[in-house]
Order: sequence, then C-alpha cells, then structure tokens
Amino acid sequence: MNGDVLFGLAARLSGAAGLFDPEGAAGDIFINILPEAPDGAAALFLTGGAEDVPGVFGGIERRNVRALTRGVSGEEAARRLRLIEETLCGKTFRAGGAFYCDVRAARGAESLGRDENGRFLFERVFAVSRKEAAQ
Repeated sequence: MNGDVLFGLAARLSGAAGLFDPEGAAGDIFINILPEAPDGAAALFLTGGAEDVPGVFGGIERRNVRALTRGVSGEEAARRLRLIEETLCGKTFRAGGAFYCDVRAARGAESLGRDENGRFLFERVFAVSRKEAAQ
C-alpha cells in the first residue's frame, strides 16, 4: 500500500472535515505536507506502521496513518480531529478503487502545543485496513 491510501482517505474526508483538492491548489486537507496556509487545516501522513501482507488475511493491507490538524484555537483543531475520527472510524467504504474495511484509532488524540505562528496542533494515529476492490 502506498500513498493511494492517503488519497482515498482524504477524498472520504472532503466535505465532512474540510475540502480536499487532489491538485493541491485549493482546500484545507493535505497529503504528506501541512503548508503555512490556511490557518485551519488537516494533513495525512503514512507512518510506516504495519507492513503490507498480500495473500495473508484475505489480501488486506494494514498501515498506520497520522492525522495532523491545525487551528487558530485549540477547539478548532480538536474539533477537526474529531470530525476526521467520526468520518472514518468504524465505517466501511470505497474510495480510489479500494475497499476500506476497517479504520480505527490506534492512539489517542494528542495536543502538540502551538506552531511558530501560535496556531494549535493536534494529532492522532489511525490503523487502516485496505483491500483492492473486486473487479
């Protein structure tokens, strides 16, 4: 499983926890980067967690994904992280030609304090199971 899992998750989050633009020109949900603007934003990163195990467990791949949120207030950043969790966890959905059969919080939400511009940062790690959709 590569970065495709991030695009699938970001597409699922778009509208519920922000806006994802795959071209990166607009929106406030990003992949592998948290740019300086906008103030309120979220980013998804692969953590290098579990390994892909094709053929084992029915061809289901497992990875850990880090969600990082930022806001001008702690409440804003924490709220966006809760929206991400509510949108993804315990749900089964299709995105980007794959079938996401299990997303769960692997670690509790954590405040990372403030960035150099005084904005609040929160993070949470999610365990994601993904399987290619049947043709």
